[in-house]
Amino acid sequence: MPKQEFEFIDYLGPLAVSVCFVIALFILSAIINFIWITKNDDRTVFEKFGSTFDLRCGVHRMRHRPNKWPLLTYTFAILELEPIKMFSTILTNLEELATNVDPQRCEMYEEMVMNLRINENYARR
Repeated sequence: MPKQEFEFIDYLGPLAVSVCFVIALFILSAIINFIWITKNDDRTVFEKFGSTFDLRCGVHRMRHRPNKWPLLTYTFAILELEPIKMFSTILTNLEELATNVDPQRCEMYEEMVMNLRINENYARR
């Protein structure tokens, strides 16, 4: 049996199959993103990519959803620096985080509020 010789086009077969696989995987991921992802789920990579260009690539809209990190960071900063003077602001921020901004972790924020109120009542005595 003679030795088989490949031409350049023969080497493109695995590349074509790989490209077809990646495209099929992307299309399947996009379909799953629109069908099985609900508004209660976390944001997906497609939605994060779409928010860069203000495109809707799923059930969430990134630009219209508040970001919890600035408010949470500010609250932790004033909690460490001026807890007595800014007590009402801290409570307001934690309640805002629990109800509107980050309801997924509302129990954590409510527990922080409860501990702050206990500490305040203890400090007054």
